[in-house]
Amino acid sequence: MRKRIIIFDDDKDTRTICSLILEGLNFEVITQENCIDILRILDLHTPHVILIDNHLPGMKGAAGIRLVKESPRHKHIPVVFFTGTNNAQALADEAGADFVLPKPVDLARLEEVIELAINS
Repeated sequence: MRKRIIIFDDDKDTRTICSLILEGLNFEVITQENCIDILRILDLHTPHVILIDNHLPGMKGAAGIRLVKESPRHKHIPVVFFTGTNNAQALADEAGADFVLPKPVDLARLEEVIELAINS
């Protein structure tokens, strides 16, 4: 069974590139352009890893991460916070993200962080 990753990013190019890379590594990838209904989406798709940007329409990624980490049903899912925000590590720590991946995304680092998250 393939491992499932959900990518929350409002940038279509980022979603497409990350999806192609991860699908090439045999992951099932689901993409969303916002995280307004993040818990419902997680209920529908039950990912092994969440990859989430901070600058999303309607709700910041950091707020979405907090919802995930406060949810008894989903708090165990590893979350990779990927953003170009200057204070990414501080935001990630505050929200409860498990990993931080700076943007622009280094594709080799993307693979490395996803493998770490899958094996955590």
